[in-house]
Amino acid sequence: MGRRKVRVANRKRFTIFLSTVFVITAIIFGGILKLNLVYSSNDGNYTEMAILSGDTLWEIAKRNNPYNKDIRIIIYEIMEINNMKSANIKAGSVIKIPTY
Repeated sequence: MGRRKVRVANRKRFTIFLSTVFVITAIIFGGILKLNLVYSSNDGNYTEMAILSGDTLWEIAKRNNPYNKDIRIIIYEIMEINNMKSANIKAGSVIKIPTY
């Protein structure tokens, strides 16, 4: 049983092909690895907070951001936990804030 040699007819095309396969593979595996980095990383732990006059969702998210996450992500998580359709809040309301 002899070994058959494989000869590349066009090295430039073969190099481009291998590079393309490598890039596509890197993109696919990069996407798979990022699947666990979803925007709503809240694991169900939260604290409740009473809204004071003058509070905004932006300021609340800013005050409750121990790991310097993007404020927009924290606002999104607060809105998701509280089933809010808009970022408008009223003084006296109680909202849940995710804990990290």
